[in-house]
Amino acid sequence: MSSVLADLRAACPPRSLSPSEARLVAERQASKLLRRMEVTEPPVPEQVIDNVPRVEVRFRKASRLSGTTKWSGGRWLILINATDTWGRQRFSLAHEFKHLLDWPLASRIYRDGRRSGHFQGERAADWFAAALWMPRPWVKRAFYNDRIRDEHELARRFQVSVAAMRVRIDELGLYEPRKVAA
Repeated sequence: MSSVLADLRAACPPRSLSPSEARLVAERQASKLLRRMEVTEPPVPEQVIDNVPRVEVRFRKASRLSGTTKWSGGRWLILINATDTWGRQRFSLAHEFKHLLDWPLASRIYRDGRRSGHFQGERAADWFAAALWMPRPWVKRAFYNDRIRDEHELARRFQVSVAAMRVRIDELGLYEPRKVAA
């Protein structure tokens, strides 16, 4: 059986990705991780990342960053700012995990020429975090089948911030576009 990291990394082609391809890869990797960890309904526990072999998560007080990732002592160390809100900590955890997934190929896959590679990698990490904590089919099921339309209630169900849920709802096109006053 392949390692979790190798399996998730294999979902990414070793070439430059367009922003839409990077998003699809992030969604595919999040779905694969949930399947590998046998998580089938919200909320997704943080242990889906913390239990990945050769990955260690630590929470520390920090004043200037939400999270960081580094290779240390034969394992990946993800440091998360313990002073951030719980929702921000969860989002940062998944965001940083995506960076370690991309590490071997980041300089190659995020080079579409329209944006900096750093910007593209950050966007992909955000997409991964959203897809992991708020999987597309689960959010749609809650919204349509369970008729949960309140973003606060959805955020509670998925254990994410209301701001993150608002962005995900917009990304999935679940609400009618808001009209801007002239």
